[in-house]
Amino acid sequence: MLMCGLPFAGKSTLARRIAAATGWVHLETDAIARDLGFALNDRPLPRAAWAATYRESYARLDALLGNGASVVYDAT
Repeated sequence: MLMCGLPFAGKSTLARRIAAATGWVHLETDAIARDLGFALNDRPLPRAAWAATYRESYARLDALLGNGASVVYDAT
């Protein structure tokens, strides 16, 4: 399942609920950005930070799907 939409539209809330109901993995780009040390606040992240975040999210998604996991991919 692919979650896409405008910021603050409720994607993450819906994604968490779907993942909880189905037992699927919730993969959230905002959480990955925080894992990589990028501060998410009222200012947009620089392009390079988002590029690194998406590279990492694609790598995690590929690994999860490659291992047979079902994933709710929560991205803007």
